Order: sequence, then C-alpha cells, then structure tokens
Amino acid sequence: MYKLVIIDLDGTLVDSKKDITSTLNRSFEYFGLPPLSEELVASHVGTGIKPLIDMNVPTQSLKEFQSFFDKTYIENIAANTQLYEGWLDFFNSTLAIEKVILSNKLQKFCDPLVSALGLRKYLSNVYGRDAFRKCKPSGFPIIEILKLLGYQKNESLMVGDTVTDILSAKDAGIASCAVNFGYGDIADLIKLAPEVTIENPRDLLTYFKTKQE
Repeated sequence: MYKLVIIDLDGTLVDSKKDITSTLNRSFEYFGLPPLSEELVASHVGTGIKPLIDMNVPTQSLKEFQSFFDKTYIENIAANTQLYEGWLDFFNSTLAIEKVILSNKLQKFCDPLVSALGLRKYLSNVYGRDAFRKCKPSGFPIIEILKLLGYQKNESLMVGDTVTDILSAKDAGIASCAVNFGYGDIADLIKLAPEVTIENPRDLLTYFKTKQE
C-alpha cells in the first residue's frame, strides 16, 4: 500500500490554464506582442512556461517582461483557478496517507496558489521547480523527497497529467498514475505504461482498495 502520494499541480490537482493564459496575454499586450491560445499555453504548462515566454519575447525585453508577468500573476493567482472535482473526496478519505505537491511551476507561484485554494491542510509540503537542483522529468526531485520524508520507492506514487510526470516517476523508480483530465495527451501517457490511469481523483480510492486486497 502506498504511504506517500506525490501530486503534480497544474493540470492534475488544479485547472489553472485560464489564469496562466490571461496573465500571459495581458503581459504580451503590455509589450505589444500578439496573444496566445489557451490550448497552446496549456500544452506547455507541464514543462513550465518559461520556454514559451523565451520563444515569444525579444531577448532585450525578457527581464522586464518576466517582472511584469510575475507581479500580475501573483495578484491574480486564483482568479479562475479551481481544484479538479473529486480531489477533496480523495484527500478526506485518505488522511493517513502523506501527500505532497511536486510541480514544475516556480515556488513563488506554487505557495500562494496552494494557500489561496485552502489546500495546505492536506499537504505535508509543496515543492516547486526550483526546490531542487533538477526538476521533472528528472527523477532527482522525487528521490530527494523520499529521502526527506523517509519513504521507500515501493511506498510512493506519483500522480500527473503529462509525460513529464510519468517520466520523472520512472526515472526515480516509483509507481505512477496518469490522469486523463489534465493538459497532457492521454495517448502519450499510456505509451509510458503508468501503473494506473484515472478519469477522476476518486478513482484513486478504488485503486488503493485493490492494492490492499
């Protein structure tokens, strides 16, 4: 039975694409740049949106753009962002299982978002992109989390919506759960053969029960 669940943030725990897209496009507009579609932005969330910014913002404006984006996003961090339906049921039904977030979102964004949505009480910790010297898809951050919290690989499960999450789990040598309601391509996830694929967070409860039998 799993004792630790490591959960991705954007596209897995929360649907944040509207706020990220809105902030990006407000920033682009301020700098006289064309907007991007929500679908395009969502497809980059799993690996982090910095590469998307780098591709669209002139080098000489990057520092000023990033500053404007950061300030605007933090001010609107949860304007439209919502917890995916089913997670509260999962959290309240698995209080004995430790849970942490591991995201490729920068720590300075993860912390206020988690707090704004009232999720702190369900989590032992929140680890952003810069919490460790390597980020997903490397397995390094997962291995470091296991060391910090004192869990074995066979006691731990990574839950995520993109190949970045599943690859990280495989690189670390732990089990993985793919969600098909996030931003990743479910066909790409299935190719990586995660231990389980779910359509709703409540499905994890069923999976855990089968592991106990």
